[in-house]
Amino acid sequence: MGTLDDLPAVLDIRDDLRAALDESEAEIDDEVSGIYDRLEDFTERDRASQESLLDDVDDELLELQERCSGDAARRIEAARNRIRAYRDSLDGASENLAVLETTFRAVESETEATLSDLADERGVVSATVINESDPREIMLAATFYDADDETVDEVVGDDIRLDADEQRQVDVEARVPDSADYYTVTVLDAGERSEAIGE
Repeated sequence: MGTLDDLPAVLDIRDDLRAALDESEAEIDDEVSGIYDRLEDFTERDRASQESLLDDVDDELLELQERCSGDAARRIEAARNRIRAYRDSLDGASENLAVLETTFRAVESETEATLSDLADERGVVSATVINESDPREIMLAATFYDADDETVDEVVGDDIRLDADEQRQVDVEARVPDSADYYTVTVLDAGERSEAIGE
């Protein structure tokens, strides 16, 4: 079984759910614990099964959102928006290209960092990318979002050639916006642009 620490950064909704727990007048502890349990399985599943799991989690979050009000409901909505951003990033990826894993670190370090660690500094988004088709030129795009789920910046890396069935780590360097709360990563054929960029 995986852990919540293994989730793509955009799907780590613990801060939102902790805040919802603090603000909620309704008793939602058991439901939040159940969502955590589901998400721990995420990295152990194949793509189709991950989609089904996210459907279940989003349905459960919607039920919680409808039971809550005020700040608690807003934080649950923020968690749902992060799941939506992750799905949008997958939908924006070019056919037969996939991001298997992403990490974030300082430029001169191999140690993982958080966006808040590097606010207004340069960082590196690294993604393990697989090309499940013929040789092609690809590029990695990273999009940063603020706490209101608004896009605050988007960066695109250099074109890189991947052979058929090749898997490789691809990096894109970016200055982290002060207001960035999370990011997503999308892999695209060189020259393509997408409104959905994702991790």
